[in-house]
Amino acid sequence: MKRRILLPVMLSLLLSGLTFGAVTYAQDFATDLANAFVLVQQMRSQIIAAQGAATVAGMRAGAQTALATGQQAAAALEAARAAATTDADRSRAEGLLKHIQAANLALTQAGTVSDGEVAARLNAARAEVEEALVEFPPVRLPEAGDPVSPEGLALAALSGLGLLGLGMVLRRRYQTANI
Repeated sequence: MKRRILLPVMLSLLLSGLTFGAVTYAQDFATDLANAFVLVQQMRSQIIAAQGAATVAGMRAGAQTALATGQQAAAALEAARAAATTDADRSRAEGLLKHIQAANLALTQAGTVSDGEVAARLNAARAEVEEALVEFPPVRLPEAGDPVSPEGLALAALSGLGLLGLGMVLRRRYQTANI
């Protein structure tokens, strides 16, 4: 008797775990992308500040600050690419990552080129960052009371239907065993 109940219960727990994992996986991609968006906006502001510096040393220091932020943005985009569940999401994350890597390269070069070339490297980095910002999908951070995503609702509904079916099978087996 215990064996008849144990197997369906274990299957229902597995189904629920897979559903939760799929929803969490999709949320991780969106979260990583939203984090990268915020970092890229911050990077753009830092590059603009570096461009407005009065001295070349100030421009170089600003470039290093923006580079540190750019490395964090690249890490967030790599995480988003790894968490992507579709080819389109993976492709979008890779495209954004290429822009940020190009900007990071220009910012790295700003620290090593001649004084006359620092401004040109900052301009190149800013252009790449602005291009990345244009290519980001519309990002809206969830707010309290937001409805659940359609994917989450579909997974929850499928999970519920599966558990309902499992309950019906268990009830039938239990009634048949007791007759």
